[in-house]
Amino acid sequence: MKNHYIIVGWNQRSKQLISAITKRGEEVLLIDSTLDKPPQDIPDSIIIHGDASNKDTLLKADIQQAKSVVVTSESAIGEKESDHYSILITITIKAINPDIPIFTEILTKNQMENARRAGAYVIRLNELIGTLFFHELHSTKAEYTSLKKMLDQRYKSISVPDDLTGKTFKECQYALLDQKNLLVLGIDHGIDISINPTGSTTLNEGDLLITL
Repeated sequence: MKNHYIIVGWNQRSKQLISAITKRGEEVLLIDSTLDKPPQDIPDSIIIHGDASNKDTLLKADIQQAKSVVVTSESAIGEKESDHYSILITITIKAINPDIPIFTEILTKNQMENARRAGAYVIRLNELIGTLFFHELHSTKAEYTSLKKMLDQRYKSISVPDDLTGKTFKECQYALLDQKNLLVLGIDHGIDISINPTGSTTLNEGDLLITL
């Protein structure tokens, strides 16, 4: 599939978005890990079952050929945890397709800047649908590029903190985002660099963390 929309998370807002997109005659895929069976009026053929923070799941959704992505929040797991997960999804998407516009729904004010730094157009809950279609219908690619440049930050490397040596990459991402407001994008092993490795990857003494 090419030039399509990708919606992450199944809820009332994503249902409305899918309906609006298909009515315009455009293609859309839904990524969700919680659905046991297709919702009413949503064909199973457009559903990708899996974790949107996982590279393989995103590749199944043809993330490299997509037009844009909307990451909806999962408030059932708590606002803070939901925002952390949404930011991780945003980071993973940007690692695969740096130029794709991502609209990320954020529930807490103190995580909005982190989402922007990760490369998202941040939207609050009640702004989701209006913001998406305003940008898609009225913004040009040049305007997207200009905004992206404004949000770009320099990467930096830091040593793995002593208390995180031996922990997993995912544990490290959550810990540093929570404690130091740092987004961890990858690991510099000294001989190679892994961008968004699997969450179970172990951090070793001497590794450097690539952060934003």
